[in-house]
Amino acid sequence: MKKHTNILQSGAAAIFGGIFIASLLPVLWVAPYVRSTGDDLNYSVGVHMALMRGEGLGGVLCAVADSVKGTWHSWQGTWSSIALFSLQPGVWGNKWYPLTVAVALLCILAGTWYFLHTVLRFLGMKRSGRWTLAFLLGTLLIQYLPNDKCGLFWWTSVAHYIVPYGITMMCMGWSLRWLESGRFRFLIGDLLGMAYLGGAGYPEVVLAAVWFFLLIVGGLIQKRNVKRILWLMLPFLLEMAGFAFSAMAPGNKNRGGEEFGFSFAKVFRTLAGCVQEGVTESIGDFLRVRPLILLVILIVLFAWRCTDTERALWRVRHPLLLAAAGLGISCLVRAPVIYAEADPYGGVPDSYWLISMTAMTVCLAGITVYFKKIYAEQHPDILRKSGHPIEGYACVLVLFLCALFYRHIIGGTVDYTCIRYVQSGALADYREQMEEWLSILEDPSVSRAELPAMNDDQGPFMLMVPLEDEDAWSSRVYARYYSKESVVCVPRN
Repeated sequence: MKKHTNILQSGAAAIFGGIFIASLLPVLWVAPYVRSTGDDLNYSVGVHMALMRGEGLGGVLCAVADSVKGTWHSWQGTWSSIALFSLQPGVWGNKWYPLTVAVALLCILAGTWYFLHTVLRFLGMKRSGRWTLAFLLGTLLIQYLPNDKCGLFWWTSVAHYIVPYGITMMCMGWSLRWLESGRFRFLIGDLLGMAYLGGAGYPEVVLAAVWFFLLIVGGLIQKRNVKRILWLMLPFLLEMAGFAFSAMAPGNKNRGGEEFGFSFAKVFRTLAGCVQEGVTESIGDFLRVRPLILLVILIVLFAWRCTDTERALWRVRHPLLLAAAGLGISCLVRAPVIYAEADPYGGVPDSYWLISMTAMTVCLAGITVYFKKIYAEQHPDILRKSGHPIEGYACVLVLFLCALFYRHIIGGTVDYTCIRYVQSGALADYREQMEEWLSILEDPSVSRAELPAMNDDQGPFMLMVPLEDEDAWSSRVYARYYSKESVVCVPRN
C-alpha cells in the first residue's frame, strides 16, 4: 500500500508538472514578438549609443554609470535597478528583447522554487510533494499576475521588480542553507545578492530586510548556530548600506515632491495603512483568483500526506507566530509605496502578489506540519498505516473542477490574454506594424520620422507610442534613441 501511495504522489507531481508546462506555451508563443518601448529606450540610450560607436565594454560601463548618476540626481535612487534598465536586451538588437520574458520566468520560477524546496525539505516533505506544490504555485503565480504587461513583457518593470524578487528568494534560501551546512558559497551568494538588493525595487528591499532581521533575532534568542547567525549580519548590513545610498538620492525628492521626507507621523500612518491594505488585498486575491481556494486545499493535503515529521530539520513551535509573520511580511512590503503616498502602478502589484502567495504557501505548509506532528504524537499507530490514496482522488477532483468551471478559471489568466491576442489577429497586425516602424526608425536617411499609428489592442505587450507632438516625452525618447531630429506618430491611411 505504501508503494502504491508513493506512486500516486509521484503521479500527482507529474500531472501538475504537465499542466504547468502546458500553461507556459501561450506565453512562449507570443514572446518572440515583444519589442522595447518607452522607459526601455530612455534608460538605455547611452549604452545603445556606446555600442553603435563601437566603444566596447569600457564604453558600455561608462554609459551605465552615467545613467545611474544622472537618474540618481534627477529622478530616483534605485541604483542597481537603473543599471539593469540601461542594459535592456534591445540594445544588442531588437531581436534580443524577447529575452525579457525568459528572464522574468526564470526569476519567478527559480527563486520561488529554490526557496520553497528548501523550506519544505526542512519541514520533512518528500520530493514528490515539494514538486507538486512548486508546480501548482508556479502556475498560479504566472497565470494570475495582476499586471502581466509589466511582470513578463516589459524590461523596465521586470528589472525593477521581478529580478529583485528572484534574487530575494534565492538569498532567503541561501540563508537557510548557510545555517544548515555552514558552506561559505551560500554566504557569498547572500553577500552578493543583498548588496544588489540595496538599490533595487522597494518591496523586495523590505522583504529581504525583514527576513534576515527575523532570522538573526530568532537565532540569537534560541542560541542556535550563533556564529553562523552573526555572519548573516554582514549581508543584512550590506543591503541597509545600499538602501541608505538609494534613499539619500536627490532625485527622490524631485519625484516625490517638496513634502517628501521622514516624519514619525508618516511612519505610524504607514504602518496602519500596511495592515489595512495588506489584509484587504489578501482577501481580494481570493475574489480575483478563483482557483486560489483549490491551492489552499492542496497545500494542506500534500503537506499532510507527503511530510515525514520525524525527518524534519525545522519544527514549527508557534503556528500563530508563523501566520502572523507571513501576514506581517505581506503587509510590510507595502510600506514604501504607502509612505511615499504613491499609487501602486506598474510592477508593484506583481511584487505584492508574488510575495503574498509565496508567504501563504510556506505558512500553510508549516502550520499543517505542526498539527500533523501533534497528531502523530497522539496517534502513532494510525499514521503508520498508509490509509486511502487520497492524492489521486484530489487530482481527479481538481481536474474535474477545472474542466467544469474552465471559463471562470481561464478568463483572468495570462494564457487567455495571449490566446485572444493571437486569435483576434492583433498580434499579426502588431508584427507587421512594428516591422514598419523599425524600418523607418533604423533608416539613417530619415531624419524626421513619421510613424503610422498602431492598433490600440496590444494584448499582453507594453507599448508607449510617440505622439503627434514632437516635444512630447515619448516622442523625444524615440528620437534620442534612434538619433532622429524628431519622431511623431501620424494617423494611418
